Amino acid sequence: MKQLIGVAIILLSLVSCELDFFAKQEEDDKQDVVVELGEYQLKLKEIENLTLTGITKEDSLTIVNNFIENWIKEKLVLQKAELNLDQNQQDFKKQLEDYRTTLLIYTYEKELIKQKLDTFVAEDEIKAYYDKNPENFKLINDIVKVKFMKVPLKAPKIKRVKKNFASNEEKDQQEVKEYAHQYAEKFYFNEEEWIEVNDLKKELPLSVNYQIAANNNMVLEDSLAYYFLKINDHIKSGDVAPLAFETNNIRNIIINKRKLNLLKKLKHDLYQQAINSNKVKFYNKQEDKQE
Repeated sequence: MKQLIGVAIILLSLVSCELDFFAKQEEDDKQDVVVELGEYQLKLKEIENLTLTGITKEDSLTIVNNFIENWIKEKLVLQKAELNLDQNQQDFKKQLEDYRTTLLIYTYEKELIKQKLDTFVAEDEIKAYYDKNPENFKLINDIVKVKFMKVPLKAPKIKRVKKNFASNEEKDQQEVKEYAHQYAEKFYFNEEEWIEVNDLKKELPLSVNYQIAANNNMVLEDSLAYYFLKINDHIKSGDVAPLAFETNNIRNIIINKRKLNLLKKLKHDLYQQAINSNKVKFYNKQEDKQE
């Protein structure tokens, strides 16, 4: 009997200690709660995660108050939704599973592409694709090859710049480039690259009338600057774009085709492996019913 009483006392003591522990734990959890709304609790650590360094105390307080207010509003709407939607409307298991499936496949395919996809495209492959598909490369907008420079009205030696800009002499062109680096607000001297006329027009004054045409050399002027412009070549919309203009586009098309083929082959190979190893079992329900 004395032994039983001793065991009981020990058990009561252990239970009491355990209850005290959970009570203290609950009290600590309560102390960590900033706002409580029904079953939802906003914990202090969630507010501590806000980036509040480098701002005033008043701004910090405003951010915290806004965060708390938005949290309360969100939970109130959530409670309303839970109250007014039936169980079928609240069951998102299928949507979550579909999303998980899509995300897993996407992540795996992305990693596979990173490891397996050959992104080098030879120039002859680009040209072959271009020659085979000319109808795909008709221009929507005009394109030009240009030399361009925008110079403030107060910049020096404008007469000399006009002369040198129109010149074909190498030394004159070199002098223009040096001048541009020193005085021009904007300049563009890559005369072999095709650009869209619409992009060029963004750099030219709206108040001045001019005609875009090949071999056209002009100096435009508005209240702010001089605009030196030389059109080296011009292709109109509706014509087939030159290969140089479409090279990057074609390279991306070829790489994208390789990507699609890589993923198609992956699915085909996995399917064949599963069929050949009898991992997939087919059941003919109609035959089962007739038997």
